[in-house]
Amino acid sequence: MRRRLLFTVGIVTIIALASGCDSTSPEPSLTDLVGTWDLISMTDSVTVGTTTGTMTFGAGGTFSIVGTVTYPGEPTDSLVIAGTYAQSGSAVTLTIGGTPSTWQVTFSGSEVVFTPTGGGNISFRLRRHA
Repeated sequence: MRRRLLFTVGIVTIIALASGCDSTSPEPSLTDLVGTWDLISMTDSVTVGTTTGTMTFGAGGTFSIVGTVTYPGEPTDSLVIAGTYAQSGSAVTLTIGGTPSTWQVTFSGSEVVFTPTGGGNISFRLRRHA
């Protein structure tokens, strides 16, 4: 429960989160995100959580996350989050309940990693849904 709260707070507030992935493609465009992505992992500091579910980006600027995350030794937490998004270069601003947070987006093949701008300890990785 604590980690889900940290993840949600990390998205809802502008907390800087660190993790990384080297980009192997040109700067992404907004249309690169449109569609459904599988949740591959969520990292809280250096602890990787087991995830299920999807994150969907609509062409109209809306997004939703539906799934679960389980960190070692903790119970499984549900993830049900929805809001809007906007892109500026390789940064994406996710807005939930009127509160924006800005994330660096790094594409690598069929995967994308979101890390908040400014540093921090939570990130999440997505893979294009087949």
